[in-house]
Amino acid sequence: MNMMVLGAFALVNPRWRPSNIVYKEYENYVQLTQFLPKNIFEARMKTITWLILKEFPHVCLDSHLFVLALALVIAAAVFAIAARALSIAMWYPLCILIIPAMIAYWTTRRRGLYFIKMSQFHDKLEECLKSLTIMDAAYQIRWSYRQLELTDSGESLGLKSALDNHAVTLVIEITQMRYSNCINPCTRRNYNGERQQRIADVLLPTYESIEQDIVLDIGPPAMEEVIITSPPPVYTSRNYHCQQ
Repeated sequence: MNMMVLGAFALVNPRWRPSNIVYKEYENYVQLTQFLPKNIFEARMKTITWLILKEFPHVCLDSHLFVLALALVIAAAVFAIAARALSIAMWYPLCILIIPAMIAYWTTRRRGLYFIKMSQFHDKLEECLKSLTIMDAAYQIRWSYRQLELTDSGESLGLKSALDNHAVTLVIEITQMRYSNCINPCTRRNYNGERQQRIADVLLPTYESIEQDIVLDIGPPAMEEVIITSPPPVYTSRNYHCQQ
């Protein structure tokens, strides 16, 4: 079974914006347009985008909260200097510092759960891609995801700049599966149950062939046949008289 990559889409996790999946226009995937209709492709990408927006542990919230906490600390310092100059009570800046402390505690706890949430996202993404593969079985389409590889580039993943400028978490792929051992070419429009059964009959060996190829050696090895030859009996005269 051969697999041809029809499209690869990067899941980018920027620091200041929510994570999203980057993909080009449908017409830019020349090989994909030969197998998957445009409306189905757009519906599938919307499903994956919604899953990422809802389930992926975004880091942009932590970045914004860090900036907010830093700004509050600076504001508290400025207020302390102004309060000293105006002879105002010095405990007011301490009230401002309570908010950065709460933000630091919340972000620390959130980062501790990051890997757990990421593992849960991988499980949900795998389940989603499996369901999409089942729905697109008529086109012999397989949805899957993988880690970033050395052969990937910003152009191949549809990124606007170099790959080093983006924090790519994983790559979602669409592959078109082709069965090279089929007697007749497997077309995407005539991919029904009868053709699947025909493919299975070609690819899978029969029970009789498996039974003939398997040899079971049970017990000790068979001993070679040994023919024991004994000399003919010798009759004495005493035996001769007894027989008479």
